[in-house]
Amino acid sequence: MRTVPLLLAALTACSSDVTALRQEIAALREEVKLVTQPNAEAMAAMDDLGAEVKKLRERTAPSAAPAPPPPILLNAPAGSLLGGVGGTQPGVADLYWVLGRVTVGGEERSVLALYRAGPKGLKLDAVRLLNYDLQMIEFQNDRPSVRDLKAEVERRK
Repeated sequence: MRTVPLLLAALTACSSDVTALRQEIAALREEVKLVTQPNAEAMAAMDDLGAEVKKLRERTAPSAAPAPPPPILLNAPAGSLLGGVGGTQPGVADLYWVLGRVTVGGEERSVLALYRAGPKGLKLDAVRLLNYDLQMIEFQNDRPSVRDLKAEVERRK
């Protein structure tokens, strides 16, 4: 029978501790609400920060698209190279095109190569032999086709 009063005393002590804990938790929840709600100073600081970011973007944005490079003359002799600079974004010159006329095994070739500038230096991205491309009359074009235009011009002569 001695254990019953001890259990009742322990339960009474626990219930008062639980009530105190609940009150403490409620007070902490109120504090968290106050901390997480933006105040006037924080909102003003965010507005100022947004205005500064806008000014920086306006200052760093290119004012106009860069002028296109001059046309490449294709009458270069064999063994010569021509190059041009391009970019993946406006105002960024990270691509370098090389057009070369070379002789390989007695065959003259027109070759286009693309290099990309990166953190580790230049990287060869693509190479294309243009000999056969340049022999095409038309490839995947919209109407009117070259054949139709040629026929029309000959008809009018």
